[in-house]
Amino acid sequence: MLRLLICIFICLSLSLRTGICQDVLCKGKYDPQVKEVVYPSPEVNASFPGGISKFYIYINKELDITAEEFENLDLITIAFTITSTGKAIVRHIKANGSVDSQFARKVRNAFGKMPRWIPAKCDG
Repeated sequence: MLRLLICIFICLSLSLRTGICQDVLCKGKYDPQVKEVVYPSPEVNASFPGGISKFYIYINKELDITAEEFENLDLITIAFTITSTGKAIVRHIKANGSVDSQFARKVRNAFGKMPRWIPAKCDG
C-alpha cells in the first residue's frame, strides 16, 4: 500500500515517459468480452471526439428516454470499455429502478453506432 501511494506521488510529479510507475500504470489484462487486453489505468485515458460534453449530448439525443422510463430510473450506470480501435463496448447497465429490455436495447444501440473514441494510450 505504501509503495502504491509513493508511486502515485512520484507519477504526479514526474513525466510518465521516464518509466517510473510502469508497474502501476499500463498493467493490462486480457478481457474475453472485448477480445483484447484492457488497461484500467492507462497513461492517457480514452477521449470522445469533441470532448466529454459532446459525449453527453450524443447520449441524451440517442437514448431519447420517455418520461415514464425516466421516472422509473433514479440513477443509471452504464459501464463500458473503449477498444484499441475506439469502439465503445457496453459491459453492463445498472439502475436503482428497473431496467427493461427495451431501455437496455436503446443503450446498446446508441453505443453501437456511437462515433469512435480516441483510444487510451499505454507505453507511448
